[in-house]
Amino acid sequence: MGGADPRFENGPLTVVDVDADGQVLAYCVGGLVLDVPAKSIPALVDWTLKEAKLGQPKLSGPGKDADPLLVLTEAVLERDACRSPSRMRSGSPGGCRRVTRSSSS
Repeated sequence: MGGADPRFENGPLTVVDVDADGQVLAYCVGGLVLDVPAKSIPALVDWTLKEAKLGQPKLSGPGKDADPLLVLTEAVLERDACRSPSRMRSGSPGGCRRVTRSSSS
């Protein structure tokens, strides 16, 4: 079997949090901590998909690679003015915008 896939060198998931100094950090598998340059949730998604090297290759045969899993703490949501999960679901004025990904399968 070959080595680890370099496209996903930082693992399949991360917990994103804001430290006491306001720096956004991504805590990855194995204790790796990444600086997150994103200043909004949409920018965080863009960073995750293009730069963070998060995800997991498909297990075998047909299928597709696994999308990365992000766990956002309340501090991250508050930083982007997303103070309540119900506002995120409802898409109400003043709440968060929804970030969706459509499947082309």
